[in-house]
Amino acid sequence: MDKIGIIIGSLTVITEKQVEYLKRTLRSDSLNIKNCPEIKLFYLQETDFSTVKDMGFISLLMECNALIMSGGETAFCVLNTSGFNYLESEEQILPLISTGTVHGGMLDGKRYVIKGGSLGDDDIYIKLIQHLSINTM
Repeated sequence: MDKIGIIIGSLTVITEKQVEYLKRTLRSDSLNIKNCPEIKLFYLQETDFSTVKDMGFISLLMECNALIMSGGETAFCVLNTSGFNYLESEEQILPLISTGTVHGGMLDGKRYVIKGGSLGDDDIYIKLIQHLSINTM
C-alpha cells in the first residue's frame, strides 16, 4: 500500500489546530480519496530536532512514497540527515507551499511537499494529502 509520511515540527497554535483536524479526519475515515494511501503522522513537539536527525527515523521515512514536511527547520533537518543532493522543484500548491522530488541520499526519488508551520487553514493537511494522492500515487 502507498504511504505518505507527514513530519510536523512546528509548535504554533495554528499547527496544533491543523494536527487536531487531521487526526479527527483520519479517525473518522472521511478523507474521501480514491485509493487513499496509508498516512504516517510524526508530530514532533520538540525544539532540538533530535528525532529528525536520527538515521532510524530517516529509515522509517524511506517506507513512504511521499513526504509532507511542515516547518522550514524540520524540512532542512530531515533532508540534511538523509544526505540529499538537491530538490527538484515543481508547482506551488498554494503560496509558500512547494512540491517536487528529492534527489540523492536515503530519500532519493521521494515526492515532497514543504510548507511553513503556520501556513494554511485547519484542513491544510487534508488538501496536501489529496494533492499527493492525485499527482503521485
